[in-house]
Amino acid sequence: PEIYVKGDTIHTIWIDNRSGSYRLYYKRSTDAGYTWSSDVMISQIGEVLPDRKRNISIAGKDNYVYIVYGIQSVSHTLRFAKSTDNGNSWGGYMNIRTGLVSPPDPSICAASDSVRVVYCRSSLIYYCASGNNGSS
Repeated sequence: PEIYVKGDTIHTIWIDNRSGSYRLYYKRSTDAGYTWSSDVMISQIGEVLPDRKRNISIAGKDNYVYIVYGIQSVSHTLRFAKSTDNGNSWGGYMNIRTGLVSPPDPSICAASDSVRVVYCRSSLIYYCASGNNGSS
């Protein structure tokens, strides 16, 4: 699992296979972990890579929450999703990088309206950024 915390609000993501296929899930607590929202499925069935120790990452700023995760299709892909309403709804899905020969092992951070992502490609580290809250 990965977490992003702001004040008493905790956002968490994790991968499990409760439906028989691995998926990325999200939930949050607004009272420092005493109660939690329902689980929200973020990924499609079977697309996430369950055996990677560092395949998901979460960050946020104000009411925005951002997620990056590696998926397996024909080749490995780094995918992005965001919530603009503190995790209530999710959208903005986009592939940041496709055609990777190995899992991306991403990390994400946010500051102001900038979202920054680093990931692996083969044995190299790559960096990309968005200056418009992950819209492009």
